[in-house]
Amino acid sequence: MSASATQGGHNNNNDNNNFHPSARLHFPTGRIRDARLTEFFRIRFLCEVGQRLSIVSGDARETSFLFQCLSILIQRFNSVLIHESFCSNDEDLDL
Repeated sequence: MSASATQGGHNNNNDNNNFHPSARLHFPTGRIRDARLTEFFRIRFLCEVGQRLSIVSGDARETSFLFQCLSILIQRFNSVLIHESFCSNDEDLDL
């Protein structure tokens, strides 16, 4: 019997295992936990800035206004990036 017949016709080289994308995925749980912790501190920082702005201005809605302004800023930035990703002329298509 040949080696391929005993293995069921499959080649078990390490190179063939790398073809499947999920074979190389690694999800480190520590990084996910760190990302959540980082997000918590970002939100906490923004809330603290909003509270200080509320104290200075006397308007209790400053935290909400701060989050709304940041949301609009991110949306505008994303729209600029999307707009710049399109080609405007046929000359831009030359690769």
